Amino acid sequence: MKKKLCFLSIISMMIIMVCCSCNNDKVEIDNGQNVTTLKSTSYQLTLPDTITAKEEENGDLTLFHNDNEIGGIIVIDYKDAEQLNIDDVSTDEKVNDKFEELLSKVTVDKEIDYSFEGNSKTGFFLSIIPWDKSKPETIHYFYPKGNVFYDLFLQKESITDIEEEILHGSFTLTS
Repeated sequence: MKKKLCFLSIISMMIIMVCCSCNNDKVEIDNGQNVTTLKSTSYQLTLPDTITAKEEENGDLTLFHNDNEIGGIIVIDYKDAEQLNIDDVSTDEKVNDKFEELLSKVTVDKEIDYSFEGNSKTGFFLSIIPWDKSKPETIHYFYPKGNVFYDLFLQKESITDIEEEILHGSFTLTS
């Protein structure tokens, strides 16, 4: 029953966010969370009031929670990004090499455990868990567009599940 209520709450929150994403004003969603919609020339993202954003000189976006950096959005050059299919990840060695290449573009750390998950309909994400437990687990959500990936990445333990769902669930690419 609790899982059903949580699921229904998330669905309700997503419907409200879609309805409210037409302006940049602060709104309150059904869980009492105030949100603001951030629009760039390439994407749109809803920020909970507990998270702030700073655009960097190179166009990347850095996200902060209580003045601590917790993630951001970067653009990764990747030839034929839209052709990379998560459904083929373990069956085709050439595809595995492509995912390894993508992994190398988001981390140089070799002392990690990682997994790519998702499906061809909803896209995919990468979970990186450092062996050094003093470093946070990071989740990378990849959104392909032409020859680039937009990478929304978040430090898993730095925000609540609701904040993560608002960020990930609201991210959309624009034309």
